[in-house]
Amino acid sequence: VPSEAGPQNESFDVSSDDPDRPTVTVNVSGTGQSNSGGTPAVLAFSPSLWFGTVPAGQTAEQTLMVANLGAGTLVFSGVGSSDPLQSPFAIVSDSCGGQALNLGEFCTVVVSFTPTSSGPLQGDTFDLSSNDPVKPMITIYVSGAGG
Repeated sequence: VPSEAGPQNESFDVSSDDPDRPTVTVNVSGTGQSNSGGTPAVLAFSPSLWFGTVPAGQTAEQTLMVANLGAGTLVFSGVGSSDPLQSPFAIVSDSCGGQALNLGEFCTVVVSFTPTSSGPLQGDTFDLSSNDPVKPMITIYVSGAGG
């Protein structure tokens, strides 16, 4: 990731045991793009969280990591605001809501699952809303079973 906009040039040496050329210099170059005016791009590293079987009355937590892969600033307007989680699932902590992420930055949402009894698979969804023009809302699926 470039540290600033504009052309960048650098070189590095590669050493070897070649007696004719023990060191080779490699030149690299590229152009850094400014964050201003670019398009944000949200990525949830796992669009589903599977808790497995959790003993009744105990709590398991999963962390969802979300990043901005676009050149513009990604702004989250809501986490679970239009599709909140219902018990036995809950959002425990959220560093995404209301945040602005630049290229390569990330935030996290921690979700818990506390089944009240043994039983079949349970599932729910929640949403992440942002200014990503391609995916303004992404849905995260959560599931687990009481054991």
